[in-house]
Amino acid sequence: MQNLNPFFRTKTVPYHSISQDFTDDNNDPSHASSSAESSTFASKNSCSDENAYLVARELHRPRHSRLKHSCCYIFVALLSLLLGVVFGEIFRLEYEVDGYTPPFGNTHRTIKNVVWQRNDTFAQEPSAVTEKAWADLIPQGRGFVSHPTLTKNELKSVSVFHEIHCLHGIRTAYFTSDYLHRKLQHELHASSHRRSSSDHPHVPDNFVINAYLEEQIQHPEHAHGLAAGHVKHCFEYLRQALMCAADTNLEDVNVEDGQEGAPGWGTKRVCRDFDGVKEWSEKWRKGDGVGIV
Repeated sequence: MQNLNPFFRTKTVPYHSISQDFTDDNNDPSHASSSAESSTFASKNSCSDENAYLVARELHRPRHSRLKHSCCYIFVALLSLLLGVVFGEIFRLEYEVDGYTPPFGNTHRTIKNVVWQRNDTFAQEPSAVTEKAWADLIPQGRGFVSHPTLTKNELKSVSVFHEIHCLHGIRTAYFTSDYLHRKLQHELHASSHRRSSSDHPHVPDNFVINAYLEEQIQHPEHAHGLAAGHVKHCFEYLRQALMCAADTNLEDVNVEDGQEGAPGWGTKRVCRDFDGVKEWSEKWRKGDGVGIV
């Protein structure tokens, strides 16, 4: 029967007895093993709970937060690509020369599907109009350049403008020689006509004085261009220039009267960017000279 005495006192256990019991339990090998197992299990549970929490937090991350991070990654990637393209283009324009040998020759400065058409301006007898057309092919500085990297600040000449200068020199020598020859024939014909009898009709020779050539012949620069040594130099220089370039464009062939011919007009070609070379040469020009002579 339950004791209802309110003054009933439970048996008090001395402190030293409890302490002794606790010490005994700790000294018990089976108890130590059980405690270690409990500690390991608790540690594993703690790690598992932490991993589960991290996974849950990642899965429950707000949608706008994930979208924000994705947009940032895409923006950084596009910005890096853009900067790479910009700096690469700057470097290429700064250090590239459209020559035919490495490291400067490449396909970035070519123009496709160029069709040549006949232009008689460059094939006519020298005049103020035709000479201006030829002179406009030469950049300011006349193709003489100096570059801190490519020429190590030494004076160099861009080949294509030397080649045009030589072609112009041969052209000038040819037309001047032809003009002087026709002028001499005209004078001889006129002299012969004056000595002949009046019953022999005069046959006009269609010779016309070229005022521009008459003026140019008196200039020392023109005389230098006509010198045999300069013309011979240009013939040999252009021969080697053509062989060096070795243009491999395939031209259309016309057949007339059983004879094959390739006039060259109307064929699609791949050409170098001549205007780009001219622009580069003007940028790094050494001096401000103009003209083709």
